[in-house]
Amino acid sequence: MSGRIIYDVNSGGRMSEFCDVESIYRLPVKEIALDLADLPSGCVIPPLAPLSVDFAARKAKVCRRVRVSESAGAGAVSIKVSKGTPAGAGMLLGTGTAGAAVAAIDRTNADYDVLTLQAAFGEALTAGQTLFEAAAADGAQAKDTANFLNYAAVKAETGAAVTIMGRAYSVFESKLLIPLTNADKEKLTARFMFV
Repeated sequence: MSGRIIYDVNSGGRMSEFCDVESIYRLPVKEIALDLADLPSGCVIPPLAPLSVDFAARKAKVCRRVRVSESAGAGAVSIKVSKGTPAGAGMLLGTGTAGAAVAAIDRTNADYDVLTLQAAFGEALTAGQTLFEAAAADGAQAKDTANFLNYAAVKAETGAAVTIMGRAYSVFESKLLIPLTNADKEKLTARFMFV
C-alpha cells in the first residue's frame, strides 16, 4: 500500500473569493521560510495575508493586523475582532494615533475573537477599522509593512515555508482574513488592485 500525505489546513475559503484568480502571479522563488517569531503556535496563515519578505535572509514575516468587529468606546479594554487573527498576548496594537498592549485573547466564540487590553486605547474604535502590530507603545507606526502577499494557506509550524504572490487584481479587501493598512497598499504598489 502506498503512503499518503494528509493535509490538515483550513484555508478559510477558495482563492476566487478573495481576488481575480486569472491575474495572480506567483514569484518563482523557492524556500522562503515563514518567520515563526510572535505567531501563535499552530495558527493558519490564510491566502492573501500581508507579508514582509526579506529575500537576503530568505524569510517572510506575517504583518499582524486585526479588523475590529464591533465598535468600542474610548475606555474599552475588551475589543471584538475578526475570527482567526494572528494576534497574541503581549502584542502592541496601534491605530496610527494611539496604542495599547494585548493582555489576553479569547478564541472561544465561533464568530469573533476577543482581545483584552492592558489599558484602553483612549479613542473610540469603529467596526471594520484595521489595527496593526505597532513598533512602539504609542501606536503611531506599524512594526512591519507588507511588500508581498501570501499565496496559499500555511500552518505556522517548524519548517513552514510560504509561496509569495507578486501580483493580483480585483482583490476584495473586505473579504481578506487579515486586513491591510493604507501603508501596506502603498508599498504593494500597482501590482495589486483593491476593490
